[in-house]
Amino acid sequence: MRRKLSLISNLIGLLLVMQIQLFGQNNSETPIHPRGLILKKEVPGLCEKIQREPYASMYRNILQEEKRLSKTASGVYEVSTLAKYRSFIYLLTEEKSWVNKVYDNMLTLLADTVFVKNPLSKGLTRAHVLREFVYAYDFVFEGLTVDQRQMVSNALYDLMSSVNNNMGRMANYNIESNWMGVRYGSVVFAASVLDQVYLDQSSGAKNVKAFLWDTQKRLQDHLQAAFTPNGWFVESLGYHAYDWQFACPAIIALQNTSSFNSSFNLENYAAQLLHALDQHMTSIVSLQNGSTYGIKADLADDNPNAGLSQFAFGMRLLPDKTRPYVKWMADYLNHTEVFQHDLLLLALYSQDVDAENPEKGGHLNYIDETQGIVFFRNRFKDQDDIVACFNTSSKRFPGHAGPDNLTFRIAGLGNLWVVGAGRTGQVAGQTNLFPEGDWEQQKERHVESKLIAYHFEQDGSGFAIGLGSCMGVKNHKRKFVANYSGQAGAKAVFIVTDSSTNGRTWRLNTPEFNEVEVLRNGFLLIAPNGSTLKVVVPGQQDVNVQVGKVRYGGSTMEHNSGIGFSGNYYGYNKTIDIACDGNITVVMTMQPKGVKHPRIDL
Repeated sequence: MRRKLSLISNLIGLLLVMQIQLFGQNNSETPIHPRGLILKKEVPGLCEKIQREPYASMYRNILQEEKRLSKTASGVYEVSTLAKYRSFIYLLTEEKSWVNKVYDNMLTLLADTVFVKNPLSKGLTRAHVLREFVYAYDFVFEGLTVDQRQMVSNALYDLMSSVNNNMGRMANYNIESNWMGVRYGSVVFAASVLDQVYLDQSSGAKNVKAFLWDTQKRLQDHLQAAFTPNGWFVESLGYHAYDWQFACPAIIALQNTSSFNSSFNLENYAAQLLHALDQHMTSIVSLQNGSTYGIKADLADDNPNAGLSQFAFGMRLLPDKTRPYVKWMADYLNHTEVFQHDLLLLALYSQDVDAENPEKGGHLNYIDETQGIVFFRNRFKDQDDIVACFNTSSKRFPGHAGPDNLTFRIAGLGNLWVVGAGRTGQVAGQTNLFPEGDWEQQKERHVESKLIAYHFEQDGSGFAIGLGSCMGVKNHKRKFVANYSGQAGAKAVFIVTDSSTNGRTWRLNTPEFNEVEVLRNGFLLIAPNGSTLKVVVPGQQDVNVQVGKVRYGGSTMEHNSGIGFSGNYYGYNKTIDIACDGNITVVMTMQPKGVKHPRIDL
């Protein structure tokens, strides 16, 4: 009998050894957390940071955001974010009461049948819940009991499997789509943080490493397809920022997970990401949007809102030579008079890097020749910085393409001047040249255009020339010039020269909060702060100008909050049309409040 027991005991021991070898974890050891976004050894430094400014203010804002969410959070989207905030507070305080609150949030999420337990529900929501849930598990791990860890780990494994298997309703499975970055980013993050030792094997093998090895390669494939060699995301700036929210935690976790690859580095994994924030630095002006600070060009079917979380990630991910500029941008957007509660900024903000003005790094201009995007910026200083963008949309990708060939955008002197159509394929909201006929209800035409020339000056000035139209304009060629020299007596001069066979209407779209004054030779835009943009057709005295309006976002209802500006949201553009006959040259000058515009002779 004793011999039989001994044989059984030896067999059990052998199986345990095999399990340890297979999964790389020892059941007798408690896994180390946190290890996803931050490492356990970094926690004491965070606890010390929040005792002084600016980190103390960041932490107070996090506490206020937790308080707000605790009163308003209802759906899984907000409840999962609330769990993340509460777990982060626990990490910094070790107060047991936060563990109970987080665990209650977890139980609420795990009981949800609309998204969490529905493998065919919208994948973007499931992936968001998965990512936030993983943050929470990682941060609050030491406060959970063994039984709680087992229950949560198995539930997270099932949710991870669900997101990995399909993205449900409305999914875009093109490898370059942000949907695939969200999908594989959240799964890699989860697989990096989950603990094999707590997974139940009774209902079938659950292997975290299998997910990790598979999906890190799929995420890598997505990043290679979605980002050009110069770091441009093919679906434009806003979708880049969204994709970044999922890809970056995954990449940081891969860096932190030495058992995956002790020599892992960004350059080998996704070299194009080394320049992935160059365009964000050049394009974003520190203007207040709907809730925080940051306004950018609204290319494709995007909106102008921008944020600072991508710069928080950049301080951890990007090379040493880039981090001083990234830190400057984070400071530039982090306004104390506006409620900032980005825990990523607190967690990743570097104390060891000195901020440096991006102008010193050559970031007044940005060019991506693959996609045909050109930016011209006059300086990096404050909300009066001026940025102009010219877009040729040289390659069209399925998904968020938008009818924006040969469009331009302008922001500066404390205002947003020239915008696009928002989240819609309708062309009426675009700033462009249009043919004769009924095009007001026309949808996008996926026509590729071409950037044929560009030039930059040291002060950020320059020009770009493109060909091609998705408006139905034949032989459309546009030259866009930005001049910040001040020699003409204006803060900025922009010249747009169009030639075509059938162009009949030159349209500029501006947010509805700007006033329009019609002039004999053009029109004057007046910003809420009194600064002005004068638009004239040189050599003409009786220009036919028509002012109308179009809904920002067209007929799109979902995720269409309008244009966020100065703490409010605006649902309409003002359309300003100038009649033309194929060819037209338009000169724009920008001046602060009370300053006259010079006459520009061409």
